[in-house]
Amino acid sequence: MPTGYSGQVMEPAPQASGWILPDAVPVRPAEGYEYAGFWRRWGAYTVDSLLLGLPSWFVLVPLIQSTLSSIRTSTVFAPGSWTYDYVTQTYVATPATVLALGKLWDSLVQPFELFFVVSAVVQIVYFALFWSRRGASLGQQLLGVEVRNQRTGAWIGFRRGCVRAFGYHLSAFLLDIGFLWVALDSRKQGWHDKMAGTVVVKRSTRASTPRWLAILVLAIFVVSVSGGVLIVQSVAGQLPSTFKAPIPAQNQPPNGSMWFGVTYDQTTFALAGRSTTFGQGHQVAFVATLARTVHDLDPLTVHAISGSADVIIDRIEFHGASYILADILPGSAFNTPGQVTLLVEDASETTLATGTITVQ
Repeated sequence: MPTGYSGQVMEPAPQASGWILPDAVPVRPAEGYEYAGFWRRWGAYTVDSLLLGLPSWFVLVPLIQSTLSSIRTSTVFAPGSWTYDYVTQTYVATPATVLALGKLWDSLVQPFELFFVVSAVVQIVYFALFWSRRGASLGQQLLGVEVRNQRTGAWIGFRRGCVRAFGYHLSAFLLDIGFLWVALDSRKQGWHDKMAGTVVVKRSTRASTPRWLAILVLAIFVVSVSGGVLIVQSVAGQLPSTFKAPIPAQNQPPNGSMWFGVTYDQTTFALAGRSTTFGQGHQVAFVATLARTVHDLDPLTVHAISGSADVIIDRIEFHGASYILADILPGSAFNTPGQVTLLVEDASETTLATGTITVQ
């Protein structure tokens, strides 16, 4: 038994009726100790979760990367694989794309299931080892709490630690009620504590956290976050930045000009004969070949000029990198008969494309 903890939780004495009355809960589990409260324990668990969870990116992300590279994901993002539904304002997958997504999902399920099983085992072993060897996990040591046997006050053994760590999953199963129970229980026991017969205590006089421990936890956190971000970025770089298909050359207007229509085909952007005359309130689609290439989040504005009125009717943050722009203009912008000149401007108010339509 570790030094400094000599108290015990006494067994209640049997009564004449044969019933056992619950024992009185002591204010302190032993001289110099207190039951650790919910927020301190939550902080310790958060630290442990980060220490265990962030390094998993080094396994999970390469797993995703290798899975994606082994499958032809290009079919999911190929031109024509998605169409745009203007009723629901969403992209809709074609039957072939749905089939490809199903195959992609099936290929990811098995490695993901294996990953989560291994993660659960690693978590149980991590906690059980630290509780049995040092009386507290790294997060608990950082926050100054310890896990003890509720009857003897000793550090718990590896087997009891496995039971308690497994109890974490049961405590989280029903909306984390098993963890929240700590805030309600007189001994500050969660469901996992009651399963394993443990209590979590802290010294009444808090000892300072060892500097080496604080540095170790901080170093693991920084390395894990930095490495995880780099790996995620490398995987994200393999995916297309936009679902929009390239416009075939035969459907492109001359540089710096715009074509208009009343339909909008996601695959080819063919625009109903490239119309220039519309009824009032019609939804107008356009394709513009811009005077220069625009890039991700390059702010563009679409102006409608009628007579002396110059109204901005659309603001666009372009996604991808291209000199082609295609979009739908709101019908409310075309409620007045006459000629309307539309132009696309960049942030410096340079005109990149222009075209004129007639509203009847």
